[in-house]
Amino acid sequence: MKLKLRKNGKIVLFCVILLTIIGIYEVYSASNVVALDDYNDPFYYFKRQLLFMVVGIIIMFVIINIDINKIKSFSSFVFLFCLFLIQVHVEVH
Repeated sequence: MKLKLRKNGKIVLFCVILLTIIGIYEVYSASNVVALDDYNDPFYYFKRQLLFMVVGIIIMFVIINIDINKIKSFSSFVFLFCLFLIQVHVEVH
């Protein structure tokens, strides 16, 4: 699977990865004491955030390779599904 990115795409990808790394560091620095008290592991929240980062980056690369016309064909369904999820969330809380 060859990733095709234009120059702007590479800049955006670099910024996303850089901000993600900074965010993971911030999660660790803000939560290591609480994680040590609650879970006896100062890296508990760091490891969780790292797992979700890896999953998110994998999903990002999969979506980058999908043709935009295929995405446009079911965008209204996705929009309505998101509205439904927002309604469910509002009713729960």
